[in-house]
Amino acid sequence: MPTNVNKRAREGSSSSTTPDEKDSDITLKSIMQTLECIQETLDSNFAEAMSEIKNLRADVNARLFILNNTTDELKTSLYAAWI
Repeated sequence: MPTNVNKRAREGSSSSTTPDEKDSDITLKSIMQTLECIQETLDSNFAEAMSEIKNLRADVNARLFILNNTTDELKTSLYAAWI
């Protein structure tokens, strides 16, 4: 950039914000809004994933309980047959 333009830009910037600063503010606001939206989506998906994990854990525990009862019945049956 020529030095005259730089000098004029510095002189004008002391009184108020420049168009570049306004564009920068708008860009930063846009980026922040996008990041907030991404954060909300991640939070929502994380909550949904945790709910699914909780349901799967309950299902696995129920199946393990059934399996444990079945093996106990088999032990009893084998023991009865042995006697």
